[in-house]
Amino acid sequence: MHSVESYFLGGRKLKWWQLGLSGMASNLDISNTLVSVAIVYVMGVQGFYIELRGVVMLSLSMLMVYSGIWNRRSGCLTVSELIALRFGCTKQGNTARLMCAIALILRSAVFLMYFCAASGKFMDEVLPLPHFFGLPGSFWGAALLCGISMGYTVLCGLTGVVYSDILESGVILVTILAILILSFSQGEYVPSVISTELPRIDGMGTITYRLTRSQWLEPFPVHDAGIPEESSYSMYNNVFALSLNYFAKCVLEGNGGIEQGYVTQRFFASPTDKDAGRMGALWLVLASMRWPFVVALAVMGLDYNAANPDSAITDPEKVLPIVVANMIPTGLKGLTIASLICCAMSTFDSVVNGAASYWVQDIYRPFIKPLASNRELLRQSRLSSIVIALIGLGLGFMSDNVNTIWSWFNVSLGAALYMPLVLRWFWYRLNGVGFATGLIAGVVIAVIQGIYFPLIGEIIQFVGISLVSLVVCVAVSLFTKPTDTFVLVSFYEKCLPWGIWGGIKNLAKPERRKIAQREGRTYPFLASAAVIGQMSLYLGLVVLYLGMTVDALALGITTAVCALSLVILWYPTLQGKTVNAQRYIALASLALVDRDIERGSDQDEPLDGEGDKGQQFG
Repeated sequence: MHSVESYFLGGRKLKWWQLGLSGMASNLDISNTLVSVAIVYVMGVQGFYIELRGVVMLSLSMLMVYSGIWNRRSGCLTVSELIALRFGCTKQGNTARLMCAIALILRSAVFLMYFCAASGKFMDEVLPLPHFFGLPGSFWGAALLCGISMGYTVLCGLTGVVYSDILESGVILVTILAILILSFSQGEYVPSVISTELPRIDGMGTITYRLTRSQWLEPFPVHDAGIPEESSYSMYNNVFALSLNYFAKCVLEGNGGIEQGYVTQRFFASPTDKDAGRMGALWLVLASMRWPFVVALAVMGLDYNAANPDSAITDPEKVLPIVVANMIPTGLKGLTIASLICCAMSTFDSVVNGAASYWVQDIYRPFIKPLASNRELLRQSRLSSIVIALIGLGLGFMSDNVNTIWSWFNVSLGAALYMPLVLRWFWYRLNGVGFATGLIAGVVIAVIQGIYFPLIGEIIQFVGISLVSLVVCVAVSLFTKPTDTFVLVSFYEKCLPWGIWGGIKNLAKPERRKIAQREGRTYPFLASAAVIGQMSLYLGLVVLYLGMTVDALALGITTAVCALSLVILWYPTLQGKTVNAQRYIALASLALVDRDIERGSDQDEPLDGEGDKGQQFG
């Protein structure tokens, strides 16, 4: 390991399929699985729409089609370094870079807090450890996972992370298939009447929530799920409005070119645009396996309640560990526990490695010790990895409600980041001070909301913080000095974003400008196809598992059409080929119009004998 680039990006020599498998394994962690199973257990198919807030990862479609490729083209090592490329190495640019790095380290620490809280809750049920030094077994369970993961993460960097993730992904996929086969063979089914116990908002016991099988299986988002107001889950009653809110969040996240830090890191590590696109596509498809797995575990939780009415589950966040401990045969139970531990380790090592890169590349190297040797930078990389992991473990011990952390992480803290990151691509007038102040304003409000007003609805959180961040970014940028034209032209030629670039694009090299303009005409349509295809694929697997064959068929056809569109119109562009997407779209539109005209003319033609009858009656 001779350089920081090798440590954090594997020297940009890792294969696209290796990065794709690693990404899938990193997403399938205990924390996300635990929360998703809890939501689906309570709400049924409606829970899928709630998990648009993060676990579905719709932003991956946009990262795959264009924004992840923009990141790769920059040649940067981190998102914050890309900020310096966008705004220049001036006082404004350095301030923006520093604020971005601090915000992303904070976000990584919050994610690790969420991860450790969920992992501790899982380990406490399936592998209970005794109390030591006044700390509960859940703490030591999470600490055990963190300690194992830290070994190869600290020593090997991203290369070690990816290779371990590849091995872990094999265990994960085998486990998912085994659980699905077990669920089908045992005839697990959704009861006709479902009764679940939900925690009260005040923490004083539980309240019963009842719904029918048809309500649990409802495939379209509803306006009122009917969860009692006394429960903390009542904030998810208006699934329709929340799904729109989460969809907007995903669009901003995807167009901002950043998901969780380790996601963007894998696009930076891709050797070519083609590799970045193929990696994103493989990742997107493999991640679909999570959803039938989640639903199978949720249904097992319902069956556990039906079989054990006297010891029914009272905390939805314990459905996953209780099902693993009580509903899975001994041999498969060991494999499942090993698989979920693999999931946890792959997520933990990816987040820690990504967070350490912000400290080394964007704070220590440019602002603390610019002349540091590679040996010293690698030492800082390993030391910062350990410190960040310990911070996450300590914060995780302080919180017990996993869903609350996940909600705040995605909705409030995410909203603070999205607007500045979106504007850097699509509006040339955004400058470094506008970016930094918009980011600071959003983060400060998000932290205040999380500490003092935790019960504010997620729609208000997301819309309010996003608007404040947007207004501050725009206002401050317009009233301060613009970014140097040379810096903007260099950034535009390198990354080729499309949006409002005014005269900047006219100063760029004609051949580079043409590529950006061509992509700007076609990629919005292709990203839409990717988003629709991803939603259809994931939801289709959910309803297929639940035996809703008509819905599954319709979603399967939609997925196939979207995939075909991408294969024809998007994939060749990764190989440098020019595809006239507008021509294909126009031809498809004309074909539909011609078909409608033919149908109309067929309906207007009289049947045999009708003309004579008309004359006779006339």
